[in-house]
Amino acid sequence: MAPLRAALVTRRRPAPLLGALLAATTACATAPHPVTAPTPAPTVRQADAGETFAGATPPTSDAKRAARPARAARNKAATDSVVPSHVHAPGVTFDLPVHDFESDERVRRYVSLFSGRDREDFTAQLERGTRYETMIRAKLRAAGVPEDMRYLALIESGYDPQATSRVQAVGMWQFMLGTARDVGLRVDWWVDERRDPVRSTDAAARNLRWLRSHFGSPFLAAAAYNGGETRVAKGLAQLAMDDSLRVSAARLDSMSQAIIAEMPNDTADAAEASTAVLQAPDDSAPIAPAPAEARSSADARFFALSSAGYLRSETKNYVPQLIAATLVAKEPARYGITVRSLPAYAYDSVRVPALTPLAAVASAADVSRAQLLELNPHLLRGLTPPGASTVVRVPVGRAAATARALDELPASERRAFRRLTTKKRESFDALSDRAGVPAAALLRRYNPGLDVVTHGKWKGRLVSGQPVRVPTRAVLDFSRDVPSYDDAPIAGLPMPAAPATRDTVAHVAHAAHAASGKKRDSTDDASAASPRKSTDRARAVATKAAKTAKAKEPNATGKKATPSKASPSKGSPSKASKSNPSKSNSSKSSTSKAGKA
Repeated sequence: MAPLRAALVTRRRPAPLLGALLAATTACATAPHPVTAPTPAPTVRQADAGETFAGATPPTSDAKRAARPARAARNKAATDSVVPSHVHAPGVTFDLPVHDFESDERVRRYVSLFSGRDREDFTAQLERGTRYETMIRAKLRAAGVPEDMRYLALIESGYDPQATSRVQAVGMWQFMLGTARDVGLRVDWWVDERRDPVRSTDAAARNLRWLRSHFGSPFLAAAAYNGGETRVAKGLAQLAMDDSLRVSAARLDSMSQAIIAEMPNDTADAAEASTAVLQAPDDSAPIAPAPAEARSSADARFFALSSAGYLRSETKNYVPQLIAATLVAKEPARYGITVRSLPAYAYDSVRVPALTPLAAVASAADVSRAQLLELNPHLLRGLTPPGASTVVRVPVGRAAATARALDELPASERRAFRRLTTKKRESFDALSDRAGVPAAALLRRYNPGLDVVTHGKWKGRLVSGQPVRVPTRAVLDFSRDVPSYDDAPIAGLPMPAAPATRDTVAHVAHAAHAASGKKRDSTDDASAASPRKSTDRARAVATKAAKTAKAKEPNATGKKATPSKASPSKGSPSKASKSNPSKSNSSKSSTSKAGKA
């Protein structure tokens, strides 16, 4: 294009011929780039007979024309080796327009990858998906979403309900924490419904239905599902602006050519030169997206966005992966893949009381631990949440028998916790040994808020007298070691009543520390429950400290002074406090001073 424009600038031509050449040049410059019509995969060009690429004279035009049939045959063979011909098995239908884009370079690359190097992993994930296929297709169909969108779960997680990404997206449909709660999923310390294939599929179907109605295309909906609807919406707005600018530039160029055609030769040459300079293409600039008329299909707009650079690299490859996975998964035999079908994901439900161990439900249903956890992957802590009864899934046909057997279980098998109380100066390791439960499980999972001494000799030791939940071995066996996304709901778990008195030195110090402005905890409540005992002990400690300090302090004569009864030392109770016990008991300052002493 640039040499042609240079020739127009430097050479004088008659006005009619000049107008024709400029019109042809303008048509070439404004021709849309075929970003939405997928092109065959690039093949490595081989040297034909009599043709070399470096250090030799290029072949003549006649030689090139003679070599064209051979190159065309090689290109067709390479294409046929990657993607089979467009003939599909009887009875196989597609509800996504995948065939309109199966010749796209990236689609072909992923088809080759899924049926070649990654064949084993892809086959294993397809087999896992057969367990959930019936359920997923029914829910997508009910939501008005194309059933082939089920292969998004294949791309996202390989149909693994426990999959967790490096950015903490969880579950078969890879929901982030905020998105999961926005679409109505429960995610807290007890339950993570992102791991539930049924509830997460319901949420994914609702989300995809909204995205498809918003963008008008399942491919744009898939791009928004991966990269966010805001990014896709901004890209579409920028693409529309580019189209408008392109149309305006084409109109201006057409008007300028009409004006030049009417000018005398000398004036036309000058105008032509200035026009060529203004319109000279920049080879380093990115290829502009095709105009709107070349992107009439809403599904093709994804490829326009991708070519224009308005999507992240991950999202650019996301839809081609979906198309390739759909092509291979729906006709695996064409690509030499054999997929075994697993039993469909089916279950019955039984409602059980709060804080029921899953081990008790498994015993009542006569199923293994693995079976019950596979049906209930969203229950995290080995028991049902507190506060209300919970529906637990059991194998088909066992709901009634499970409910009867659960009622007949002894109370010892239905108990989830036993209770301990922390001892004086007890460490976490000592408590763990006494409970017979690993410290991580005991503290992080079931007792995240235990108080410790914050200063002094016994800093870091547990404050005595605290109730501790000790889960039974059966509860621990059914619990999952997953991150705690929200510790607030653990407050609903019943705790044993606190002891009436706590008169250890550690508790007195801890109470004083809390009263000085630190975070208030259960120790303050215990001190308030027994004000006389804690205040008397604080008075005794403060008096003893004051006498010792006064005895060691020299007076003006160099002799040690003896404490005077008429002038109590700083830190000891005054006469007013002795004569008014109620006032002394209600004062926090004496307790605070005693703790400091």
